[in-house]
Amino acid sequence: MRTFVAIKIILKRELEETLYHLRSEMKEEKIKWVDMNNLHVTLFFLGDTPESQINQISSGLKRVVEQYSQMRIILSGMGIFRNIRDPRIIWIGIEDNTDLRVLHSGIQELLNGLGYPKENRPFNPHLTIGRPKRITDKRKLMKEIEKQGKLCVQESLINEVIFYESILKEKGPKYRIIEKIFLKGGNQD
Repeated sequence: MRTFVAIKIILKRELEETLYHLRSEMKEEKIKWVDMNNLHVTLFFLGDTPESQINQISSGLKRVVEQYSQMRIILSGMGIFRNIRDPRIIWIGIEDNTDLRVLHSGIQELLNGLGYPKENRPFNPHLTIGRPKRITDKRKLMKEIEKQGKLCVQESLINEVIFYESILKEKGPKYRIIEKIFLKGGNQD
């Protein structure tokens, strides 16, 4: 199984419209856009995970995550990973948030203890919204990201962490919830 731990993000209408506008403006380019229902902030990517470890990981995540309180995060701005000459990911940023960093650290510590290696790069929370495959007008892409990025602001209440299986399909990944873990004060409906 290919697994990861994340926070699902539901976009409000204004931000959804901003993304539709960006997609429309960049429709001539070859960009694999992320399904709006799959938007999330990855807290830890485990990758190939033996089925025999799933229950141990789930119960460990439950012990860790339930120690933390629900939190608010602010989605803000838009950008590119790698660089404009070789864009790999188009993202929406998350404003620096101590509670989110502490939660990430607790999850990372648990999973490192179970044998999953630490990320080589610092935690940089974001929503991946697109993966450029071929961009002919990079200047236009940068201009649109700067313009639409100014409209990218949304506050979101985070009350759960989800342990997902990622099933790779031709049309894009399908995410199956393995375990949904509520933060203290989180709504369990």
